[in-house]
Amino acid sequence: MRRFGILALLTLSLVAGFSQTSSASVTPGTKCSKMGAKQKFNGVTFTCKKSGSKLVWSQGVKAPDYDAAFARSLLSDAQERATRILAEAKTKADQISSPPNCTTRNSTASVSLGSDGNLLSLIFNNSGICDLTVRASAAFLCPDGRVQKISNYVTSTGVFPLRAGEKLFVNVNIPYFFPQVLNECRLLTGYSSNLVNISTYHQPPNVMTLTSTYSGNFNQREASKKANEYFATEKARADKLIADAKNPVLIAKLWAKVAEKAAAEKAAAEKAAADRSMVCTVGGSCKIGNTGPGGGIVFYDAGSQKSWGRYLEVSPKGWSGSTEDPEANWCPVASYFSTRVEIGAGKSNTDLILKGCQSGAAVVARSYKGGGKDDWFLPSKDELNELYKYAQSAPDRTLVATFSTRSSYWSSSESSNNFTVWQQSFDIGIQYDYADIPRAFGILRPIRAF
Repeated sequence: MRRFGILALLTLSLVAGFSQTSSASVTPGTKCSKMGAKQKFNGVTFTCKKSGSKLVWSQGVKAPDYDAAFARSLLSDAQERATRILAEAKTKADQISSPPNCTTRNSTASVSLGSDGNLLSLIFNNSGICDLTVRASAAFLCPDGRVQKISNYVTSTGVFPLRAGEKLFVNVNIPYFFPQVLNECRLLTGYSSNLVNISTYHQPPNVMTLTSTYSGNFNQREASKKANEYFATEKARADKLIADAKNPVLIAKLWAKVAEKAAAEKAAAEKAAADRSMVCTVGGSCKIGNTGPGGGIVFYDAGSQKSWGRYLEVSPKGWSGSTEDPEANWCPVASYFSTRVEIGAGKSNTDLILKGCQSGAAVVARSYKGGGKDDWFLPSKDELNELYKYAQSAPDRTLVATFSTRSSYWSSSESSNNFTVWQQSFDIGIQYDYADIPRAFGILRPIRAF
């Protein structure tokens, strides 16, 4: 339901309210002191009412196991869906109980050039249930008594019937379907002949529907019966939707799922926030999701110390001074630096690129000084892919939202395919090598190792 997400935000406080009980026992029919006063005990609400000349506690009403606003929203959505179901069912039932509506708007014929055995043919097709009358036009080559020339052609039209479900091949007796074609050829070439050929060199054939009629058998009684049966089935479905939305047991089950989801989302968000608040130190313990020494988010743990370090952290949103990650070309000159693709290669790749490029993505990445660190770099192909995977799987989904989908992100890894470079889309996740390096632009996000 579209309003469930909003209601779920209130779940924790509401669920806490469900468990409240009074410390004092209440017995229906026993004396109470104030008219209209309410007392809760074991999930049941008792009201002080007047009975004769006395004030006594009522029998009590058990509190529902769900929020009232949630129940109203559930019923409102069910009523809207039921209304749509009935409206669509009525429209379809009317169609079932009426003869097929054959008009030129809903009846379509098509034509194509093909073969009928060894003969080139105009193929007219009517795949519908209505008999049609069509107007067709096609190009034909005219004989001139000597050599047939491509330039000797006419475009002729004809009107003829095309029955429901018929596929009509026109390759012989062409004048029957296009009665003016022989006269048109004679006027063009001055030569009389009973033979013309279909042209494949000139404008393609076309066809349009002039009339459409239904000539099949229609049983009104049977059709009305089917329409009524269909509508009854859909009405029962709509009624069940509303009945289920009023069923306290089902409402309670749905509410419990909403509460469970809200609690899980809150716990995940709190854990992610706690992880981010924990700052890793070089040589100390660190977890994925923690804040790194450079102020970024730790997204990769190699499991043990490597020659390049153990952890990778990514610069936070706004690292460049803007809410959007910047664009840059990879390098303004076409060069090949023999960079690598594996995890741990990003820093050495960037060092190599900086020796040959005075500007570009690697220069922008290294110029970042987050956390007072000057060793930020452009990630390698595999490092960039690990960053994408973490961003997609992070529990609170806040990191992935910081990556742009307007273009792909640069890696520092070259491909062996004509001096191209690997990029990664953070929209659909694919990696591909990009050509035309001096002019191609992409987005970048620096990372660092420690």
